[in-house]
Amino acid sequence: MINREAAYYIKRAIRTGGVSPKLEELRGHHPPSLVHSFIVSYTTAQIGLIAGYSPSDIKFAVLCALLHDVGKYRIPEAILSSPKKLTTKERYTINHHPRHGHNILVGFDRDVATVAAAHHEPFIDGYPRKERRSNQDGLRHTIESVGLVDVIAALTEPPRIRPYRGIPFTPTETIGLLKEKFTGDPTLIDVAERLMAMRKTRLQL
Repeated sequence: MINREAAYYIKRAIRTGGVSPKLEELRGHHPPSLVHSFIVSYTTAQIGLIAGYSPSDIKFAVLCALLHDVGKYRIPEAILSSPKKLTTKERYTINHHPRHGHNILVGFDRDVATVAAAHHEPFIDGYPRKERRSNQDGLRHTIESVGLVDVIAALTEPPRIRPYRGIPFTPTETIGLLKEKFTGDPTLIDVAERLMAMRKTRLQL
Protein backbone atom coordinates (compact mmCIF):
# COMPACT_ATOMS: atom_id res chain seq x y z
CA MET A 1 0.00 0.00 0.00
CA ILE A 2 2.72 2.46 0.97
CA ASN A 3 4.61 1.83 -2.30
CA ARG A 4 1.49 2.53 -4.35
CA GLU A 5 0.79 5.76 -2.49
CA ALA A 6 4.39 6.89 -2.88
CA ALA A 7 4.22 6.29 -6.64
CA TYR A 8 0.97 8.29 -6.77
CA TYR A 9 2.67 11.34 -5.23
CA ILE A 10 5.51 11.13 -7.75
CA LYS A 11 3.08 10.99 -10.67
CA ARG A 12 1.30 14.07 -9.34
CA ALA A 13 4.59 15.93 -8.98
CA ILE A 14 5.65 15.10 -12.54
CA ARG A 15 2.35 16.48 -13.84
CA THR A 16 3.10 19.85 -12.23
CA GLY A 17 3.67 22.39 -14.99
CA GLY A 18 7.32 22.98 -15.80
CA VAL A 19 8.66 19.88 -14.04
CA SER A 20 9.06 17.48 -16.96
CA PRO A 21 11.36 19.75 -19.05
CA LYS A 22 13.72 20.15 -16.09
CA LEU A 23 13.83 16.40 -15.52
CA GLU A 24 14.41 15.81 -19.22
CA GLU A 25 17.33 18.22 -19.20
CA LEU A 26 18.83 16.41 -16.22
CA ARG A 27 18.34 13.05 -17.95
CA GLY A 28 20.00 14.33 -21.11
CA HIS A 29 23.02 15.58 -19.18
CA HIS A 30 23.48 12.72 -16.70
CA PRO A 31 20.86 9.92 -16.60
CA PRO A 32 22.04 8.47 -13.24
CA SER A 33 21.24 11.82 -11.58
CA LEU A 34 17.66 11.47 -12.77
CA VAL A 35 17.48 7.94 -11.36
CA HIS A 36 18.81 9.32 -8.07
CA SER A 37 16.14 12.04 -8.07
CA PHE A 38 13.40 9.44 -8.46
CA ILE A 39 14.87 7.35 -5.65
CA VAL A 40 14.97 10.40 -3.36
CA SER A 41 11.41 11.47 -4.23
CA TYR A 42 10.05 7.94 -3.80
CA THR A 43 11.74 7.51 -0.43
CA THR A 44 10.69 11.00 0.69
CA ALA A 45 7.07 10.04 -0.02
CA GLN A 46 7.46 6.80 1.94
CA ILE A 47 8.93 8.59 4.94
CA GLY A 48 6.12 11.14 4.84
CA LEU A 49 3.52 8.38 4.77
CA ILE A 50 5.11 6.45 7.63
CA ALA A 51 5.46 9.60 9.72
CA GLY A 52 1.85 10.58 9.08
CA TYR A 53 2.50 13.88 7.29
CA SER A 54 -0.43 15.65 5.66
CA PRO A 55 -1.06 14.99 1.95
CA SER A 56 -0.17 18.61 1.12
CA ASP A 57 3.14 18.35 2.99
CA ILE A 58 4.01 15.09 1.24
CA LYS A 59 3.07 16.53 -2.14
CA PHE A 60 5.35 19.52 -1.63
CA ALA A 61 8.24 17.45 -0.24
CA VAL A 62 8.06 15.02 -3.17
CA LEU A 63 8.11 17.90 -5.66
CA CYS A 64 11.18 19.33 -3.93
CA ALA A 65 12.85 15.92 -3.84
CA LEU A 66 12.21 15.37 -7.53
CA LEU A 67 13.91 18.68 -8.40
CA HIS A 68 16.52 18.91 -5.63
CA ASP A 69 19.46 18.04 -7.92
CA VAL A 70 18.57 19.86 -11.15
CA GLY A 71 21.62 22.04 -10.52
CA LYS A 72 23.75 19.07 -11.50
CA TYR A 73 23.12 19.71 -15.16
CA ARG A 74 25.51 22.63 -14.74
CA ILE A 75 28.21 20.31 -13.38
CA PRO A 76 30.53 18.68 -15.97
CA GLU A 77 29.35 15.18 -16.81
CA ALA A 78 32.91 13.91 -16.47
CA ILE A 79 32.86 14.80 -12.78
CA LEU A 80 29.43 13.26 -12.15
CA SER A 81 30.53 10.04 -13.86
CA SER A 82 34.06 9.90 -12.44
CA PRO A 83 34.99 6.29 -11.57
CA LYS A 84 37.49 7.41 -8.93
CA LYS A 85 37.43 9.48 -5.78
CA LEU A 86 36.92 13.15 -6.56
CA THR A 87 39.79 15.59 -6.23
CA THR A 88 39.45 18.63 -3.96
CA LYS A 89 38.80 20.81 -7.01
CA GLU A 90 36.17 18.41 -8.39
CA ARG A 91 34.46 18.23 -5.00
CA TYR A 92 34.43 22.03 -4.85
CA THR A 93 32.79 22.10 -8.28
CA ILE A 94 30.12 19.53 -7.45
CA ASN A 95 29.36 21.28 -4.15
CA HIS A 96 28.05 24.23 -6.16
CA HIS A 97 25.10 22.26 -7.50
CA PRO A 98 22.68 23.49 -4.77
CA ARG A 99 23.30 27.11 -5.78
CA HIS A 100 22.90 26.21 -9.45
CA GLY A 101 19.65 24.46 -8.56
CA HIS A 102 18.39 27.53 -6.75
CA ASN A 103 19.15 29.74 -9.75
CA ILE A 104 17.40 27.34 -12.11
CA LEU A 105 14.29 26.95 -9.94
CA VAL A 106 13.78 30.42 -8.46
CA GLY A 107 11.62 31.46 -11.40
CA PHE A 108 9.64 28.22 -11.15
CA ASP A 109 8.86 28.24 -7.41
CA ARG A 110 10.74 30.22 -4.79
CA ASP A 111 10.15 27.67 -2.00
CA VAL A 112 11.23 24.72 -4.15
CA ALA A 113 14.33 26.73 -5.09
CA THR A 114 15.12 27.31 -1.42
CA VAL A 115 14.91 23.59 -0.63
CA ALA A 116 17.24 22.83 -3.56
CA ALA A 117 19.70 25.44 -2.29
CA ALA A 118 19.70 24.20 1.30
CA HIS A 119 19.26 20.43 1.10
CA HIS A 120 22.90 19.74 2.00
CA GLU A 121 22.93 22.11 4.98
CA PRO A 122 21.46 19.97 7.84
CA PHE A 123 24.74 18.14 8.45
CA ILE A 124 27.84 18.88 10.51
CA ASP A 125 29.86 19.23 7.31
CA GLY A 126 26.94 20.53 5.25
CA TYR A 127 27.10 23.17 2.52
CA PRO A 128 26.52 25.94 1.52
CA ARG A 129 26.01 27.91 4.73
CA LYS A 130 26.88 31.45 3.70
CA GLU A 131 23.50 32.40 2.24
CA ARG A 132 20.42 32.94 4.36
CA ARG A 133 17.09 32.95 2.55
CA SER A 134 14.17 34.81 4.12
CA ASN A 135 11.74 31.91 3.64
CA GLN A 136 14.09 29.19 4.87
CA ASP A 137 12.86 28.79 8.45
CA GLY A 138 9.32 27.89 7.36
CA LEU A 139 10.74 25.22 5.06
CA ARG A 140 13.14 23.73 7.59
CA HIS A 141 11.32 20.41 7.95
CA THR A 142 11.15 19.85 4.19
CA ILE A 143 14.81 20.81 3.81
CA GLU A 144 15.76 18.31 6.52
CA SER A 145 13.57 15.53 5.10
CA VAL A 146 14.88 15.88 1.55
CA GLY A 147 18.44 16.34 2.78
CA LEU A 148 18.31 13.23 4.94
CA VAL A 149 16.88 11.05 2.18
CA ASP A 150 19.35 12.47 -0.35
CA VAL A 151 22.27 11.35 1.79
CA ILE A 152 20.71 7.94 2.47
CA ALA A 153 20.32 7.41 -1.27
CA ALA A 154 23.84 8.65 -2.01
CA LEU A 155 25.34 6.25 0.53
CA THR A 156 23.34 3.19 -0.50
CA GLU A 157 22.98 3.54 -4.27
CA PRO A 158 24.85 1.08 -6.50
CA PRO A 159 28.08 2.20 -8.22
CA ARG A 160 26.32 2.56 -11.58
CA ILE A 161 24.59 5.66 -10.17
CA ARG A 162 27.49 7.10 -8.16
CA PRO A 163 30.73 5.37 -9.26
CA TYR A 164 33.10 7.67 -7.35
CA ARG A 165 31.43 6.76 -4.04
CA GLY A 166 32.72 3.18 -3.97
CA ILE A 167 31.06 0.29 -2.14
CA PRO A 168 27.54 1.18 -0.96
CA PHE A 169 26.89 1.46 2.77
CA THR A 170 24.80 -1.13 4.56
CA PRO A 171 21.62 0.09 6.32
CA THR A 172 23.39 -0.19 9.69
CA GLU A 173 26.36 1.84 8.46
CA THR A 174 24.03 4.44 6.96
CA ILE A 175 22.01 4.96 10.13
CA GLY A 176 25.22 5.15 12.16
CA LEU A 177 26.61 7.92 9.97
CA LEU A 178 23.33 9.85 10.08
CA LYS A 179 23.28 9.73 13.87
CA GLU A 180 26.79 11.14 13.86
CA LYS A 181 26.41 13.82 11.16
CA PHE A 182 22.74 14.85 10.82
CA THR A 183 21.89 18.08 12.65
CA GLY A 184 18.17 18.15 11.89
CA ASP A 185 15.15 16.60 13.62
CA PRO A 186 16.40 13.25 15.05
CA THR A 187 12.94 11.69 14.69
CA LEU A 188 13.53 11.69 10.93
CA ILE A 189 16.36 9.21 11.47
CA ASP A 190 13.98 7.02 13.48
CA VAL A 191 11.47 7.04 10.62
CA ALA A 192 14.20 6.27 8.08
CA GLU A 193 15.39 3.38 10.22
CA ARG A 194 11.85 2.00 10.33
CA LEU A 195 11.60 2.23 6.55
CA MET A 196 14.93 0.50 6.03
CA ALA A 197 13.86 -2.28 8.37
CA MET A 198 10.63 -2.67 6.38
CA ARG A 199 12.57 -3.01 3.14
CA LYS A 200 15.37 -5.13 4.61
CA THR A 201 17.52 -3.94 1.69
CA ARG A 202 19.47 -0.90 0.65
CA LEU A 203 17.29 2.05 -0.27
CA GLN A 204 16.68 1.92 -3.97
CA LEU A 205 13.78 1.54 -6.38
